[in-house]
Amino acid sequence: MRKYIVGLGVSLIIGAIASGIFTYSDWRTETQLKKDGQDGIAVITEKETRTGRRGSISYYITYSFSIGGTTYTEEESISKVDWDVLQPGQQIPIRYSASKPDMNVIAGGEPDVRNQLVLSLVIGIAGLFVLVLTEIFGNR
Repeated sequence: MRKYIVGLGVSLIIGAIASGIFTYSDWRTETQLKKDGQDGIAVITEKETRTGRRGSISYYITYSFSIGGTTYTEEESISKVDWDVLQPGQQIPIRYSASKPDMNVIAGGEPDVRNQLVLSLVIGIAGLFVLVLTEIFGNR
């Protein structure tokens, strides 16, 4: 039983680290867009669905835009409601970094990393808590 509880604690800590990595990426984008974000227009080039192992469906669009003669292409996960409405060839508003245009998001979809950061910390603390309790009560 103890090894399963330790496994749970370790799993929670690993989950917190993975979540933290994604949060860091979003934080970099958010920070860069606050620093020198510009509004622009992109064109949807493709849309697709992907089915997960348990049958869940995720919706994606690919869009592209050009800045200074360079074309940038990005893929974004979107809601089913948006996926149903958006079509290839359609223009959409985006926000991109003037100094790093490869950092871009669909306008209105800027990441809010505060909630992600809190979740990562809570998961990590829960994992540590489980490990500490296992150590304290496991030696009795």
